[in-house]
Amino acid sequence: MKKIIELFEEHAWLSWLAITGVFAFLLAASWQCWGNLIIDVGRDFYTTGELLSGKLLYRDVLFLYGPFSPYTNALLCTLFGLNVSTFVLSGLLTIVSVCILLYALARVFLDRFSSTLCVVTFLPVLAFGHYLEAGIFNFVLPYTYPSIHCIALSLAALLCFYRSIEGGGKWYFWGCSAFITATLLTRIEAGVMLMAAIGYGSALPYFHKEAARVPLKQAGLLLGLPLLAAGLVYGAFQLAILNSSSIGSIGDPAIFLMNFKANSAFTGRMTGTDALAANTLLLLKSLLFYAGICLALCAGAMLVARSTAKWKGAAQSIAFILILALLWFQKHFFPWVLQYSGVQAICAVLFFIASREYFSGRESKQQLFLGVLSLFSFLMLLRVFFNVNPKLYGFYLLVPALLCYYIFFLKVLPQKCIPRAGDARFLYSAGFVLLSLVFIAGHTGASLSMYRKRTLMVASPKGAMKVQPDYYRSYNELLEYLQGKTLPSATLVVFPEGLALNFLADRRNPMYHYSAIPPDLLKPGSEEQLMAELRSSKADYVVLLSRSTAEYKATWFGRDYAKGLMRYIQENYRVEKYFGPLPFTRSQLTAVLFRRVDREKQKPI
Repeated sequence: MKKIIELFEEHAWLSWLAITGVFAFLLAASWQCWGNLIIDVGRDFYTTGELLSGKLLYRDVLFLYGPFSPYTNALLCTLFGLNVSTFVLSGLLTIVSVCILLYALARVFLDRFSSTLCVVTFLPVLAFGHYLEAGIFNFVLPYTYPSIHCIALSLAALLCFYRSIEGGGKWYFWGCSAFITATLLTRIEAGVMLMAAIGYGSALPYFHKEAARVPLKQAGLLLGLPLLAAGLVYGAFQLAILNSSSIGSIGDPAIFLMNFKANSAFTGRMTGTDALAANTLLLLKSLLFYAGICLALCAGAMLVARSTAKWKGAAQSIAFILILALLWFQKHFFPWVLQYSGVQAICAVLFFIASREYFSGRESKQQLFLGVLSLFSFLMLLRVFFNVNPKLYGFYLLVPALLCYYIFFLKVLPQKCIPRAGDARFLYSAGFVLLSLVFIAGHTGASLSMYRKRTLMVASPKGAMKVQPDYYRSYNELLEYLQGKTLPSATLVVFPEGLALNFLADRRNPMYHYSAIPPDLLKPGSEEQLMAELRSSKADYVVLLSRSTAEYKATWFGRDYAKGLMRYIQENYRVEKYFGPLPFTRSQLTAVLFRRVDREKQKPI
């Protein structure tokens, strides 16, 4: 392994060859197996199409996040066409950008081989990860593009900040400010966390006697300009809403603050507070396992370092056996699903170490930046604090923490625990790298297994997607029926959600509020508003999909929630066709197509 590491140090192209190889393999293995035909993904498809038709975000089109992503995707669709393939291109470009930024940021602290390992971990574990049937927690066709775009923009801002404090010139300063602005215009909460971390890095030198301080005027511009610019953009949208009769989302704080509702069942599941005791035990278990593994690796390394020439070979053999024992332990007792359970604690410890190192001796801009990076990483994990894993929102929230993970275990820890460099530290690093590769193999195997289950191709002129046939076999029938048996001008509403059907069938949704899952109905009067919109829009067709919403503690639309809306549909629409089995089941999709009835003539329109 030492020779491999030396080759990476001598030839930078080997890093990009390894990264490109992993990227190409994962792209081929997962081709068209991303996304979901019902949940979330269609929202970005549909929103972009509406913008291209001349509508204005928030005023005419409901959107839960900032304007950067939908207008960026609209630009791509203008160039390459409004098709699923263009959205895949958007995701792939984001992956490439994150790979470059991750490598550049890792190189601030790590050697080429370790930096490459960081990127190679990101690709199968986070970018192409597919651990749940939903298929929406990846960077190619994510549940929403603002999540992956905000990560790329945040990493770019962090890199520019580091280059600026290193004396890279004013362009890095302005670049940092521009990327902070773009992050605020993508996901507000990510932008605020980024500003908090960079604000900490700008303020910290004022408490260090020997530090080169950022002028107050410059620091004010760095953080003040993004706030001003983002405020002007959001203000312009708000003004457009006020000058119309629309019910735009910027004017409704409940929509933008939906992601912060700590009392909802879904938020509890994401943060892990719904099973706080069990998740805390898993966190402690992960940290305990890491403590034991690192202690054993350090002991083996110290044994080699302190052995005499006569006993060097025997010490190395013992250390090698110890590494094999640790790999056996990991396989049987430390599953890959627990790998990142304690990473929030690692970020906190790294922040403490970096801050202490910064003040304890000579000023170090690298330590200052490490404090900024670890603080931002910790803040980003708050939403999944007791449930950190790549299965759900961790697929993007974990990205900056991944840097901290490798910086801590491959640089900070060996420097603190193994005083003598050379063979001792190499032995420790080699053991941890092997352990990391085993973890990566576990994540990759799980994703490949899920990809192989997607064998049914659902296709339309707007694009194609592979899905699991056992569940989605009736979706093709529904899509073909809509395309062949309804007029192109017909309007279609899908409940409880399913804008991908509107997109693929090319049938417009005439309503502003297009979703009726439990979180959408939390605000008093929400269900009545949906009924009023359905009544005024006179939608030609309504499709009811058996989309289980058990994660919100209310499973079936019309039975467990939205009962009034269901009654309205039954009174004003007639069943035209069933697709799939009844009653609704979890194992196979059922769709019911309703057609609007003229109440006066009592016949379908």
